Parts: sequence; C-alpha cells; structure tokens
Amino acid sequence: MRLAAPRPGFYANASVTSVAAGLDGAIGCSGSATALARMEVNSFFSKLLPRLKSIEMNRDPQLTATTFVGGLKHLPVRQSLVSADS
Repeated sequence: MRLAAPRPGFYANASVTSVAAGLDGAIGCSGSATALARMEVNSFFSKLLPRLKSIEMNRDPQLTATTFVGGLKHLPVRQSLVSADS
C-alpha cells in the first residue's frame, strides 16, 4: 500500500496562527464537555446524598501528579446508608 503525498504547497500556507486557531477550536469545545461533566456530577450527588446517613474521610485524599489539569486520585471515605425501610 502506498500513501499519497500531500498536494504541492499544502504545508506552505500553514502558519503558527492557523495551527493555534485549530487548537483553539479543539480546546474551545471543552466548554460543553465541562458543562456536561458538571451536570453528571450534580445528578450523581443529588441521588447519592439523600441516601447517606453519614460520611467521613478515612485518610487524606491523594491527588493526581500532573502539570496541567489535576484532580483527586483517591478519596477514601467511610459511609453509612439510610436503611431502606425508613
């Protein structure tokens, strides 16, 4: 199988600005992904919290090792649920 070469001058017109604009478009769509993630977390906790009788942390949380976007890696908790008959 032979790959076709790009058309002549294909990369000649590319510039840092156009590449950055392309990346900005990709990063710009994270706004809707962020909104969807927030809705999912909100939905999860709105169903979980009414079922909890108590919740407490067992140990300190562990964070992800990163230089860009970080967050929780482990959040050890102890919980007790409200009984089903109450």
